[in-house]
Amino acid sequence: MKKPLFVSLLVLLMSGLGKAPPSLPVRAEPIFAIAQNELATKPELELLDAGIEPRQKLRFSPVQGSRTEILTMTMDMDMEMTVEGEGSRAIDMPPVEIEFEIEVEKVDSNGDIHASFYCSRTDVVAEAGTPPPLARKLQAEIEKMVGFSTSLVMDSQGRAKDINLIVPDSMDPNLRQMFEQTMNSLGDISAPMPEEAVGVGAKWRVSASPTLNGIRMNQTATYEIASIEGDRIVLDTQVEQEAEPQNMTLPGLPPNATVNLESLDGSGRGQVTMDLNKIVPIAGNVSMDSNTRMLVQISENGRADQKMLQMNTSIGMTMESE
Repeated sequence: MKKPLFVSLLVLLMSGLGKAPPSLPVRAEPIFAIAQNELATKPELELLDAGIEPRQKLRFSPVQGSRTEILTMTMDMDMEMTVEGEGSRAIDMPPVEIEFEIEVEKVDSNGDIHASFYCSRTDVVAEAGTPPPLARKLQAEIEKMVGFSTSLVMDSQGRAKDINLIVPDSMDPNLRQMFEQTMNSLGDISAPMPEEAVGVGAKWRVSASPTLNGIRMNQTATYEIASIEGDRIVLDTQVEQEAEPQNMTLPGLPPNATVNLESLDGSGRGQVTMDLNKIVPIAGNVSMDSNTRMLVQISENGRADQKMLQMNTSIGMTMESE
């Protein structure tokens, strides 16, 4: 196999999987709750502990036409990539900020909430040691998300029922995938609430099998109420991910290349503060570590060559709304 072709494919894989080298846009995906890539795959919510008295049913009840909320998400990612026979490489990306304007357009009589999300600002938070060309390149790429929007319908428990993305058909497939996954994650970032009445110490689990970055995976998020003060709720969260071996489909993958996932596992934890009068967190933070192993094969001139690629990734995210 010609090395330049293999290196080019690795670059494609890294951009498509959310792990970006210095020459490509960052693709850090927020991982807080179950990210629904396919709403047909409905998450399953199981109450594990109702908590102590007093208990109440927790329902979102924003006011139609209320003041536009501004949600700022800051994502920071570190990655180490090891290519079979070629050693490893550490990549430390500068933090990226994405700002959304959120408006509650309608609340139905059954409690369903219709809201719109508009990406109004993106920024690269260059740190000491960040090469200026890298910061400029990242900024130029993520700025392409500004102006994209989506509409969301969620029920009063915070479960996404419908997501309609509004993006140009001509958008770059990788950038489109990044925006879609960011918005799909926002669809569940409010943390779905159980049907039953709950109190402090209540714990529930949400399980789903979404397809993210071309990978069919199983995700489980566990929530525990740390405190309740009026309409304000603090939740501690834990997230687990795993995926079985499978063939992967990525945007822009050359026809003579195949990528097979060997294994994927990840775990994370965080805390989020919710106000039931809003549909996004007031504040929150989450950290996620994941390990991915893939077998990459390229056929060229009647010869097939393959290499094992391993990526260890750490993603940190903070959220704040006003």
